[in-house]
Amino acid sequence: MKYFVPPLQALLWAFIAFTAAQLTPGLAMGLSFGSALTMALVALGLSLDVIALTFFFKRKTSINPISLAGTATLVTDGPYRYSRNPMYLGMLCYLLALMYWLGNPIAAIAPLGFVMLMNRTQIAREEAMLRATFGQEYSQYCSRVRRWV
Repeated sequence: MKYFVPPLQALLWAFIAFTAAQLTPGLAMGLSFGSALTMALVALGLSLDVIALTFFFKRKTSINPISLAGTATLVTDGPYRYSRNPMYLGMLCYLLALMYWLGNPIAAIAPLGFVMLMNRTQIAREEAMLRATFGQEYSQYCSRVRRWV
């Protein structure tokens, strides 16, 4: 199976949500809290991504989601104490922000589709590789920390 880097997957889902919302303008609803929630979700997503990347760089380990060949360290601190995938969680925040910004319930396809696709493809593949690389240490980490939140 061909894999796309997770940011491209998120962009694809954003495009799908935007297009679906444009095709169904009758479903749009005004959300009085939409702007504040949108901004908060973007800020949360950006914070998660920057902090998670910082921990990878501090540990001098690979951030390449397609090939884990350069993965030398299992990062389990910082945001990784709460989520095994804080960078993907950041991307999910952007998609949720888009959903609220569009104000169209059909846009919920983006965050739902992203999570389902990431779980079945990218994350399952990464988890298998990390389990093969770090063995029991990774299994124990998985038992303590949830995949998303």
